[in-house]
Amino acid sequence: MATRRVSSAITREQVAKFEMVFPLIRSAHEDMAELSKKKPDAPVNETKVKLINRLLSEAKEIMSSDPIVEYVTALDEETLPTNSDAVLILGQFLQAAYQFRARHPL
Repeated sequence: MATRRVSSAITREQVAKFEMVFPLIRSAHEDMAELSKKKPDAPVNETKVKLINRLLSEAKEIMSSDPIVEYVTALDEETLPTNSDAVLILGQFLQAAYQFRARHPL
């Protein structure tokens, strides 16, 4: 298996986007966690899925050169995920962000 080299330099634009997007993902994670406590198996409505996916798409773009991006995925817009599914996916993005930040000092 080939080892991918991780660049330690990221652009100022990536830093600015990171600082804007990841607090929003953290907030979405907290909101979905609260919903999941009440109704874990309830489907997320289409509007929330689109808003969350917009954030996750930006996050994937920021981390595109990092190997961690291969392990995160957006919410499925076709078969709406449950609240607990959304919490899991948002949590994975947050952990990916922490790892990305550790490898790429901002």
